[in-house]
Amino acid sequence: MKWDIIGKQLIFEPGDIVCVHTKGLISRLIRKFTRSKGEEPTIFNHVGIMVHRIHLVEALRRVYVNRLTRYNTPSCEILIARRKGLSENQKTILLDKAFDYVGRDYGFLKIFGHSLDCFLTKIFKSEISFFRTKVFKMDRYPICSWVVAWCYDKIGINFGVEKERCQPDDIADDILQHNRDKYEILFATDSDLRVFPG
Repeated sequence: MKWDIIGKQLIFEPGDIVCVHTKGLISRLIRKFTRSKGEEPTIFNHVGIMVHRIHLVEALRRVYVNRLTRYNTPSCEILIARRKGLSENQKTILLDKAFDYVGRDYGFLKIFGHSLDCFLTKIFKSEISFFRTKVFKMDRYPICSWVVAWCYDKIGINFGVEKERCQPDDIADDILQHNRDKYEILFATDSDLRVFPG
């Protein structure tokens, strides 16, 4: 066992954010193509939102409720953070919106849209988000960062980018850099991910 959340008696709450770094080919491609020009290397390629002490909602092939322990493998690193100051009502809204996504099919076309925007951004050397914000913005088919961003949008919180453009690394950057004082880091495996800079 790599880590023992139960043994540490950590209590996760609805709305806690899970950022995941995995080592597979698709994960590496996600990190490569979601990195903005001039940005530090992307650390996280997947995100989910906690809905219970050990369960999270995440978009994979579909949107599922999974046990957090599925990431207890040598090829995974995780960071779990809590937005400070959330009311019980806000947590309920996050929970309801997260469960609203469960069972929906994954937004594979959104990944295609992200890829097109990244390609155009590299060609024109200017941030392009046309396909993400105008063409492939159907809420019915979410990707992982879409679930987290749209849940938080319901309570008036964003991660520094439009919810349609949000990527896993945008969420992690908001937690670790842009609004670090607004989050509590609950758990991090952090083997060499620069999760705790400075």
